[in-house]
Amino acid sequence: MRFLIVSYAFLPSLGGQETASLALAEELVRRGHQVEIVTATPAGRKPELPFAVYHRPSPLKLLALHARADAVIHNGLSMRFFWPLLLVPRRWLVIHLIDRPLSTLHRLALL
Repeated sequence: MRFLIVSYAFLPSLGGQETASLALAEELVRRGHQVEIVTATPAGRKPELPFAVYHRPSPLKLLALHARADAVIHNGLSMRFFWPLLLVPRRWLVIHLIDRPLSTLHRLALL
């Protein structure tokens, strides 16, 4: 299966979203899937990766990447990269991670 992972932040930047997207992409490749990543992070030095990374793609390139994917995974919803799904509907998954401790109010709501 061909996956397009949309991660607003990605390597060479470092952080939680970047690390989670990298781990997901590496695991999908390990399981035999094809993976491409789209990011708004500027290109820079990064390690060799077993998948293509497109830094700040043009609108036409972004549309083409969506068109050839079987499924699109957004690691954090990015409206900047969402619009192609309106033109080329694909299976779509949004991952949302909370990177800070829950407040007391949130903890009470979970009870």
